[in-house]
Amino acid sequence: AQIILLTDQWRSPIDKYAKYCFSSNIEAPSAWDSSIATMLLLESFIAKVQERNWPETKERIEQIEDMFDRTKFFRKFS
Repeated sequence: AQIILLTDQWRSPIDKYAKYCFSSNIEAPSAWDSSIATMLLLESFIAKVQERNWPETKERIEQIEDMFDRTKFFRKFS
């Protein structure tokens, strides 16, 4: 397996083991950092992998979604 690291501008110590490292610059007017930039990177990667592998993964994703629907694990709140 290869490690792909998504991290903040200070970089995780895992950086030295990662094949690829994507750092996002985070500035927030608060005492803690926002994870929005890192989540955007992560969701972009997931979308591209899903797009490239959709013929192979479509059935599995549909099974997972069906399981969530049946178990109400992720309930929709109205």
